Amino acid sequence: MFIYIFFFIIIAIFCINPKLFQNNKLRILLLVSVCIFLCFGYMTGSDWRGYEIQYNDIQTGNKVNEYKNLEFGFILYNMLFVSFGIDFWIFNIITKCLCFCVLIHFLGKYTNNNYAWGLLFFFSWLAYWDYIDFPMRNMISASIFICSYPCIYDRKLLKFLLYVFFASIFHTSALLLLFVYFFINIDLTRKKVYISLAMIFIFFVVLQNFSKSFLANLEILTKLFSNRGIGYLDTESEMFKGNLFSWGALARVFLFILIFEQGKQIIEANKYGKFILSMSFLYMVTYFLGMGIPVLNRLSLFLSVSYCACLSLLPYTFLKKFRLPLYIFVFASSFMILSKAITGSYKFIPYSNYIPYVIKGEYPDFNYRSNYNYINSPYYESNR
Repeated sequence: MFIYIFFFIIIAIFCINPKLFQNNKLRILLLVSVCIFLCFGYMTGSDWRGYEIQYNDIQTGNKVNEYKNLEFGFILYNMLFVSFGIDFWIFNIITKCLCFCVLIHFLGKYTNNNYAWGLLFFFSWLAYWDYIDFPMRNMISASIFICSYPCIYDRKLLKFLLYVFFASIFHTSALLLLFVYFFINIDLTRKKVYISLAMIFIFFVVLQNFSKSFLANLEILTKLFSNRGIGYLDTESEMFKGNLFSWGALARVFLFILIFEQGKQIIEANKYGKFILSMSFLYMVTYFLGMGIPVLNRLSLFLSVSYCACLSLLPYTFLKKFRLPLYIFVFASSFMILSKAITGSYKFIPYSNYIPYVIKGEYPDFNYRSNYNYINSPYYESNR
């Protein structure tokens, strides 16, 4: 757990002293360190097991037909690396690093490289699920979609559609984000924002069984996602039940209210202010959807960079004498959510990194790696 806390403290120091983050060398050093920590994880996470088996099957030509229901772009992407004889873990790490670079590039673009607070939020609330657990297909698709942001901002519909299509061949869920282009120019008023979020919360979270049954009967969703996707709308299984309440949700809502109430200052201070403010609202929409229908929470991957960007700018919209309470709230809530997440699952502790194994020339077999966190994590259910 110490290594997670260490990075949290380092990023927090950069938040408190903006001059550190404005120093290009120190900022790059921080980002490279965070990238190595997040993207080179080895036996941590869970999704890598299935992806490694699939990659090796493609490499050997075995059971390829079993993956015919996966998006063809993702299969071709695997085949590209296989054709060069690249090991799965190199493939996995390269993919993570590319996704991380996309996130950081656009976070910097929309904050004039002043995104220490957004980086703290990202690390404490999102990064361990996005990069250590790493739902690869979703992350690739989300990264491609994030690259479409300039097309949305500049109103280039054809290019946007091409990006969405490209993203959808890695994960079909990208098609659900088509509405973003047409929504983004709507003027957001307090009444529209708060009533919309309240209605979405009631329908998808409070009345989640009703909403799941309704969505499961929509023919268009059945055609898009087949039985594999519709199965996530099961109203009986505990696995697919959403949460009605969490401290993380309350903190997100509170921070969004602050972001929206300070929206005028964000818009005046930043060229992209109105754009990232609107996208942050959509992030909250997808977050509420995910609270009721957990699998839809991954839609927030496509929009989280805008929320991080707004949060990066938020402290500077307050007078200095009013910033301290905000700092305390962000630090306390971020630390609490980080601690709860990494101690609530076997996936994150113990942490292991690929680099030391490369240096030692030791490459444990699949069974050893697959069982490592199950056996050694004090947070795996049977080890508690």
